[in-house]
Amino acid sequence: MAAVLAGLLPINAVADLTNIGVLLAFVVVCAAVLVLRYTKPHLKRGFRCPGMPVVPVLGMVFSVWLMSFLHWETWVRMGAGSSRACSSTRCTATAAPGASCRAARWISTPSTP
Repeated sequence: MAAVLAGLLPINAVADLTNIGVLLAFVVVCAAVLVLRYTKPHLKRGFRCPGMPVVPVLGMVFSVWLMSFLHWETWVRMGAGSSRACSSTRCTATAAPGASCRAARWISTPSTP
């Protein structure tokens, strides 16, 4: 699929989609660090985050700031691709038990300390 898009879209559009995807992933990781540090403080950590919570918040702010400079077409393409990916896996936005998305089921499963 990526090869087809690279062949059909101009190289600048592919570069912009790559940029917005990586920046969005970084925003999600920074948000996950914040959430996990406060909701599950007892988990064993594989890494330390200096300057908690300032560093993750700054990471999210600056990533969104960089994303804001991308063309509006890139945002539309990202939204279309995200909705297509989500609808193809029938992912739901809620983490309710019995949800069809594997990630939603993982999130709703209680963890043992």
